[in-house]
Amino acid sequence: MTLKERTRRGSVLIMVMWLILIATVMLVGFNRAVQVDSATAAGVLETTRARWAARAGVEQAKHVLSLDSRLSDDTYDDWYESALDFQNVELAHGSTFRVVAGDDNNTLRYGLDDASSRLNVNHANQSQLAELPDIDVTGVDAILDWRDDNEAVRPGGAERGFYTGLDFPYDIRNGLMHTHREMLLIDGIGPAEFYGEDLNADGLLSIGENDGPDLPPDDNADDTLDPGLHRYTTVYSYVNNAGIGALAPVNLTDTNNAELIQRFNFTPELAEEVRDRGRQNPDNLFEFNGLSGGTGRADSNGVDEVISRIDIEWLANHWEQLTLAEDPRLPGKININTASREVLMTIPDMEDAVADQLIAQRSSGTPMTSVGQLFTGGMLDERQFRRVAPYVTVRSNVFRVLSEGRSGLAVVRIEAVLDRGAGLAVRYWREDGL
Repeated sequence: MTLKERTRRGSVLIMVMWLILIATVMLVGFNRAVQVDSATAAGVLETTRARWAARAGVEQAKHVLSLDSRLSDDTYDDWYESALDFQNVELAHGSTFRVVAGDDNNTLRYGLDDASSRLNVNHANQSQLAELPDIDVTGVDAILDWRDDNEAVRPGGAERGFYTGLDFPYDIRNGLMHTHREMLLIDGIGPAEFYGEDLNADGLLSIGENDGPDLPPDDNADDTLDPGLHRYTTVYSYVNNAGIGALAPVNLTDTNNAELIQRFNFTPELAEEVRDRGRQNPDNLFEFNGLSGGTGRADSNGVDEVISRIDIEWLANHWEQLTLAEDPRLPGKININTASREVLMTIPDMEDAVADQLIAQRSSGTPMTSVGQLFTGGMLDERQFRRVAPYVTVRSNVFRVLSEGRSGLAVVRIEAVLDRGAGLAVRYWREDGL
């Protein structure tokens, strides 16, 4: 074989080897791409399963709320805490969900958050806002400026000119806030003020929330959670002023003698007195105190069958049955059965001893079933009851759900706000992949 033939054959061999090498590299690359695509597909599948598991947690919350037929709401309801309904519930394909909330002791609770356990910043007055933990006069004025309908700047507040002059400008609301997180847009209320150390807003000391400056947020590592304004405030709560059937409150500014006689066993004379007072646009129910007319009557046990006089005790006993407004929804009040001590102290004329007594009574298993029990049970005297009663309730309509779905290594968290008074409508929805 000539040198030329040997050289040609060697070249062909080298070329073949290069082709084999290239094919091998391509095959390895293709195999790697298949593995990456498979892993990606698996990750997407697990994330999808986790997302639907989290959604199942929201649906479970709706179901639990739909079964609650009690006329008052407190910490003994299943919606507040139920491990059976909300703790690591298993679904198909090994996915699970849990619905969690933090309680006043910064411990894990499997249940929902009651919006009425918080101060509604859309309707709270200046004095109430000032009682919130970790807020100063600047924050109070800025909240009031944000929600009012004018451009007059309070001493510590800010109006449209401030917000439109920012490096990244936006307009002021000049009205009621639509979502709770809208508070983050208000001057002086940033993440540190709103979330405190609870950056993920789950009410618990999570990773990074108790390690000083190492991981966000910047906390003091004292083993105690500073929950920020997020824990104590809301924009969603309201009072259902429509009621259902016989439970609908009677509007004393727009009623008739027959309704008053039938519903409350008034004498005709007292019914007429109540109607006359109602026509005078009273500011509160206490303006009906002392009205009388006709002759009352009691049965053999001393129980009034026909009422001829309204006093404070009668008003207290019928508090939830009376109203002065036509609107089906009224500004949110604070539920004395579920509010923390910090929120209770935002109620005008609320005293430390009374707040402590409310929490102690709740803990003993005897929460309030009516606002009037504050007076009839001797917790408040008449002066205190007149001040406190207009700001409180024992009923709740709106609930925050924090549902966490898991599948494999994928975790998806959904925060939803459910309105029981509107057929369990969703008023807020936010998803986070963890």
